[in-house]
Amino acid sequence: MTSKEERGEMPEENTGGDPQNTPEGEMPKGTDAGNKPDAATLQAQLEETRKALKAANNEAADRHKKLQAFEEAEAKRKEAEMTEVEKLQAQLAEMAARDEATQQSLRETKLNGAIDLAAGALKFRKATEARALINRDALEYGDDGEWSGVEKALKALAKDSPHLIEQVVTADTDGTRRNTADPTKASEAKEAQIKQRYGFQM
Repeated sequence: MTSKEERGEMPEENTGGDPQNTPEGEMPKGTDAGNKPDAATLQAQLEETRKALKAANNEAADRHKKLQAFEEAEAKRKEAEMTEVEKLQAQLAEMAARDEATQQSLRETKLNGAIDLAAGALKFRKATEARALINRDALEYGDDGEWSGVEKALKALAKDSPHLIEQVVTADTDGTRRNTADPTKASEAKEAQIKQRYGFQM
C-alpha cells in the first residue's frame, strides 16, 4: 500500500504520457483539436483575405480613375462649349458696335445736311459755324430717320449771335447805304447745291 492509499487518496490515473513533455508543434494528448485550425490553414486564410482586399482596392482605384477622367473630359467639353458661345457673343457684340457706328455716322451726316440747308436759308455766313454752335439738345432724331428742330434752333442762334448772319447791303431813298440782316430769304442755288450734296429730295 502506498502512502496515498494509506491517507485515503485516489491514486493518479496513468494516461500514458506526461503532458509536460509533449513535443513542440503537437497538440497535447487529451485535448480537442477538431475545431481549431492549424497554422497553415490560418496563413492560407490570411493570404486569401489579403488578395481579396487588394483586388477590391485595385477595382476601387480603377473606378476612381475612370470617374476622374470622365469628369475632366466633361469639364473640357463644357469649357469648349462656353468658349464657342463667348466667341459668338463677341462676334455679335462687334457686329452691333459696327452697326451702331454706321447708324451714328448716318445720323451725323443727315444732321449736317439739315443744318447746312437751314443755315443757307437763314443766311448764315458759314455753315460750319452753325454746326458748331447750334444747340443740339434742342434737336430730335425721329423714327422716320429725319432730324427735327433744326430751323428753330438756328433761328434762336441767329437771334443770340446776329454777327453769324450775312449782312445785306441796301440803299435808302437818300442814296445812303446801310447793312441789314435778312435771315428769312434763301439762295436757291446754294439750297439746291446743299440738297444735292446730302441727298435731299428737291
